[in-house]
Amino acid sequence: MRLLDIYSQSPEIGQLSELLGNHPARIRIQGLVGSLSAVFGASIARLQNQKTIVFITGDKEQAFYFCNDMETLFGENELEL
Repeated sequence: MRLLDIYSQSPEIGQLSELLGNHPARIRIQGLVGSLSAVFGASIARLQNQKTIVFITGDKEQAFYFCNDMETLFGENELEL
């Protein structure tokens, strides 16, 4: 089982995905370290299939690492950057 599969099945991710539902929303997640923010974001994106999701990072360096982590989790062909 892949890491992304494990996180996508967690109750917390499922609850947040349900809360987002079909309504546009802004959420702010803080306190996640290292690649966990990308794992969290990818898990939500996976459950919110076919929806546009925008991630905003603090600076260009964070954006680079976040993007690299997302490509690793999803594969380069599954992301639109």
